[in-house]
Amino acid sequence: MKITNKRWMLLRRFVVVMLLALTTMLANQTTPVKAQCGDSIEPGVWVYGEIAYGRPCSYTFYGRVGAYVSIRMEKESFSSPLDPYLELKDPYGYIVAFDDDSGGNHNSLIGSYRLSSSGWYTIIARSYQNSTSGRFGLYLENY
Repeated sequence: MKITNKRWMLLRRFVVVMLLALTTMLANQTTPVKAQCGDSIEPGVWVYGEIAYGRPCSYTFYGRVGAYVSIRMEKESFSSPLDPYLELKDPYGYIVAFDDDSGGNHNSLIGSYRLSSSGWYTIIARSYQNSTSGRFGLYLENY
């Protein structure tokens, strides 16, 4: 089969459109990032870490007064012994929100919390009663 110039042009256009679609799709995916305890966390990016018995991890983010945040902490797998527990501290160090199991499957979710002041907030990711250990994922949404 002979490829004419017209067919060749259509094939090239098709390939270009498919490459653009694939590039856009891949750009919109977030890749989980391994973050050390004590690092900052960016909205819209999953970070993952590991909790040892009795050793919580903290992550910081800058929040503006009146903004809403949701924070999700999920254990690595359903069979993991980790029982995730979240705390949110305001810029003054006070615990202003906490959660044990609102995320389903023993995962934690602080949903739609309105920030009362601007400044650096701290997320404490730990196990319930500091009694279990395991790997987890953490996600911050800011809106």
